[in-house]
Amino acid sequence: MYSPFSLAPWNDRLSADVNPKFVYGRSGWLLAIILLLIALGVSHGWQTFEAFKPVANGIRPEARLTILSILGVEILITLNLFLPGLLLLTKWRFSLLVAKTLLAVSPFFLFVGRTFIEPCDSDVLSAVRSYLLPNVFFFCAPILLYLTYSRRVQNSFMFAGSRMPSKISCPFCLTRQTLNSDQRKSKQLQCGACGRLIASSTVLA
Repeated sequence: MYSPFSLAPWNDRLSADVNPKFVYGRSGWLLAIILLLIALGVSHGWQTFEAFKPVANGIRPEARLTILSILGVEILITLNLFLPGLLLLTKWRFSLLVAKTLLAVSPFFLFVGRTFIEPCDSDVLSAVRSYLLPNVFFFCAPILLYLTYSRRVQNSFMFAGSRMPSKISCPFCLTRQTLNSDQRKSKQLQCGACGRLIASSTVLA
């Protein structure tokens, strides 16, 4: 289903037989998450550049390793925000899996960087409360839950990976389908409600 706010160039075109109410495509909350991740990645990268620009030419030899370590962590944090958003725009077969993996590990990069590498007066317990737990429960967990259980995500990445999601909506009658391991591997099944074959050849134009 296309909307004025969908990213049509990154969406596969659907067959004319697909139900117009079929929730599909990079729009809605999925589009909001994509734009949020890209914006946060660009913002963090720019802030890192601005913070390190004044000291780039005046680093003392004895402080070089520390500065480079901090810069490396900040670059990793930037990539762990920016790349998932970018990957969710692509049709690469592992884009959803890699995006979810990067999001899952991003709070730990932030925690390690703020606690063990960057100069910090707080102890580990304070860093867990200040950096790790808020990022896990208020940022990464909601996004990961959405990317895992959202009907839009399951439908939009139905044929993108090496196997289909465990649950999808039938593109023709909208009935929810639970797939077994063989159906997920073969990437096709017959809808139990309408009898239509659900496969890339019948769903995508």
